[in-house]
Amino acid sequence: MQAHWDTYKDQGLVVVTLLAEDMESQSADQTDLQTWAEQFGLTHPVLADTGWGIGNRFEQDFGIPSVTLLKPGLVVHSVDQASVTTADIEAILPAAQ
Repeated sequence: MQAHWDTYKDQGLVVVTLLAEDMESQSADQTDLQTWAEQFGLTHPVLADTGWGIGNRFEQDFGIPSVTLLKPGLVVHSVDQASVTTADIEAILPAAQ
């Protein structure tokens, strides 16, 4: 998703990574979020999802990673994708509508 963010952020793409747990299955704290972002070279927001409160709303098969795409206005476009293509991103960009 970082590559998509780098390419499309100026066209309205918003990417947020949710991290529910640290490596010891404890709720992620600020240090965990920062470490995760640095380890994977993420420049988009990385937020805590304590108890999987947000992620589980859209999860269907409990596979990780799971991607949910929202259109402008927070309209759900697709849920629980394992990967996202350029075509998926371009389909939801404000300029593409």
